[in-house]
Order: sequence, then C-alpha cells, then structure tokens
Amino acid sequence: MREGDERRGDADFVALRRASIRARLLAVDAPLDAPPGLRLAGVLVALRPRTSPPRDPAGPDELTVLLLERAASMRHHAGQLALPGGAHEPGDRDLVATALREAHEEVGLPRERAEVLGRLTSQPTSSGFWMVPVVAWISGPWIPRPGETGEAAAIVEPTLARLAAPSGHRVREPWTWRGQTRARHELLVGEHEPPVTGATGRTLWELLSRLSLVSGDPG
Repeated sequence: MREGDERRGDADFVALRRASIRARLLAVDAPLDAPPGLRLAGVLVALRPRTSPPRDPAGPDELTVLLLERAASMRHHAGQLALPGGAHEPGDRDLVATALREAHEEVGLPRERAEVLGRLTSQPTSSGFWMVPVVAWISGPWIPRPGETGEAAAIVEPTLARLAAPSGHRVREPWTWRGQTRARHELLVGEHEPPVTGATGRTLWELLSRLSLVSGDPG
C-alpha cells in the first residue's frame, strides 16, 4: 500500500470512529430539562487522537480528553481538574456556543478545529449551575495553552483508556441533590490530586460508559 493510500485509510477510519461516537451521544438539541433556580453552563468534552498515533489513531489508547487544572485563585474548585467551560452569556447563541467560547478563552482552542458530535447528560453542580456537556472532536495541529483569563493553571490530556482503568476508579458515597441520589465517581489522572470527581467525574464516566469502555451505571 502506498503512503497516500495509507493516509486515506486512516482518514476513513477516523471518520467512521467519529460517526460511531456521535451515534452513542445525545443530540445537540436534546431537551435541557434544567431545574428552576440554576444558571446554565456549557462545558466542552474535547476528544482528539494523540499527535503521533500508531496503528489505531482513534482507539481508547490514543484518544484523549482535555482537562484543565483550575488556578489556585479561582473562587470555586481551585486546584481541581475540570472540563473547559462556564456560564452561558447573553451573546452566546446556545450552550454549544458557550462551550466553544469558553474553550477558546481558557485553553486557546480555535473554533474551527472543533467538530461538535453531540451531548452528554446535563448535571447539577455544587456551585449552582446546570452543566451541559458538549462533546467535540478536535482535528488538526493545535497546542493547548492556558488562556489569558487565568482560570487554567495547567492542562492535561489523559487517554480514555487511562481513565477507564479499574485501578484509577473509585465510587464514593452518593450525593443527594433535591431528593435525587447521584453516584460520585472519582477518576485518577496520573499523580494529580485531588482526583476528578463531582459533575466532571460523572460526565467522564458517562462518556466512558457510552463508548463501552466501562460497565455500570453512569450515575
């Protein structure tokens, strides 16, 4: 097989993988079901292959998700790993626009690099938001860097396979919110402390579950 044929084959494989992920997600325009009294927020679940993929450029060993470490100066959840995102603003067309704007501001993601695939289940947060996770495939060359907003102290991109490893997953005591019991998943990311938990932990666990990388109730 010639080099051009190999590249076309990789591109076709990645396109099929994107389509497969899209089919497992909620539609972008699915109902928000936002409870009263909570502010809307959009976060971006940014997936991309590593920069130098081996045989399987979109497999769980090579597909990564972007997380930022919140700066120590942040009012809420300082030092924790989180998905890029924030509150919906009047100028945002919708929560997809919110998630993409925030990712651009916080980690420098060019909007044209993101192909939106769908959504995950909206989650309440302890800081009073109704968090809407938007899943996007990131393509092309791009080096994520903490933005000028100062919200991100560092950026990490663990592979989905690492997040799905049983040794890095714990289920803590459930969280009760407005009479509903929700699972508390903790996901270890390397040596970082604290582990990913809360609404971000539930969102990532749901993603892994929808992609059949883990089993059990996403909570």
